[in-house]
Amino acid sequence: MRVRYWLEAGRVDYTFARDGALLGEVEPERRCGNTDGGAKIDNQLYPGVVCGSISPDGKLMTYGLAVGDVDVNGRPTESWDQWLIDLTAGDTRLLQAGLLHCGGCDFKFGPNWAPSGRYLVVPDLVYQVFLIDLDSGTSIDIAVDERATQLSSEPTWAPRADRLLRPGPDGSTILEDFVAGTSVTLTELPWPAAFDMTGSYIYSPAWAISTEAGPHQRTTIADAATGEIVGIRAGTPSWEQIWGVGASPIVAIDGGFVAALENSDSCDGTLISEPGLPAAACIEGAVAAVFSPDSSLVALAREVGRTGPIAGPRLDSYNGLPRFEIVVFDRATGEVTVVAHGAVSYQFPALSWSKDGTLLLIRWPNVFGL
Repeated sequence: MRVRYWLEAGRVDYTFARDGALLGEVEPERRCGNTDGGAKIDNQLYPGVVCGSISPDGKLMTYGLAVGDVDVNGRPTESWDQWLIDLTAGDTRLLQAGLLHCGGCDFKFGPNWAPSGRYLVVPDLVYQVFLIDLDSGTSIDIAVDERATQLSSEPTWAPRADRLLRPGPDGSTILEDFVAGTSVTLTELPWPAAFDMTGSYIYSPAWAISTEAGPHQRTTIADAATGEIVGIRAGTPSWEQIWGVGASPIVAIDGGFVAALENSDSCDGTLISEPGLPAAACIEGAVAAVFSPDSSLVALAREVGRTGPIAGPRLDSYNGLPRFEIVVFDRATGEVTVVAHGAVSYQFPALSWSKDGTLLLIRWPNVFGL
């Protein structure tokens, strides 16, 4: 197992055995590094280029080059041009000129590639969001309001197909299906909306349009290919899940989907429901559900108390932090097993499965935001 840490001295990678024993420190993997002569990518130097976002197939990279300040309403504002480079041929081309920087801003998103690498979402940091077709060279501004470049408005690609969810007018969601060549406004799925981990379903929590508790906390699920509503489930995902920090709470299975949702009026924890079961399973006090790759298991974090004062780097100012145990729910048997305890974290620990679903990585302390 390989784990990456960011320390004050820089990025460090460590490898661990299956039993958790530390095997040693390794050189961090890094495709691109900036030098005085340009960007060095896979040991090849590209003069006049800086590191940016590399396409899923590894053949292209988009990057920004500063062009100086421009006047915006009487105030000097940083500006840059967005470029594309073919990493095989070395050819570059200008994608969008005159993008604006907001200056000291937070909660903004960056370039976002389609799975095929043909389409690219490029925001500036003020109010423009461009959807670019790299094959045809066409570019359209898809921003709908002044919040368009914030993380909460970031368009979302399906995991394995060129389908895009983006904010529409009046809080709606637009599904751009480049596979079918269609663009549909999903009026029954208000923004924010997201794809499940397979790309088969789209889900939208009711807190997108209501902050009331109780039965108003529900999630609407639609077929990603048609936009047709296929179910409404009690509860909602956490904001960490809907905005990409956590895992998808909706997963496609044979015969439909399984949902692991919080904030239900009938369960003080996470409610797991799926077709064919007479009743949903309530995992009391547990949050942050993460499905294993085959969706047979669900890992969750459950707060079981608080610590006393903590002595440690950057922790001295805290009188106490939540203490968590980690549980795993087996969908086939309904059993809940405690697999780890003693995790101390600001928010729930970060959980992630190995590709074969036999190992669960628990990272703590963990915190989201600034």
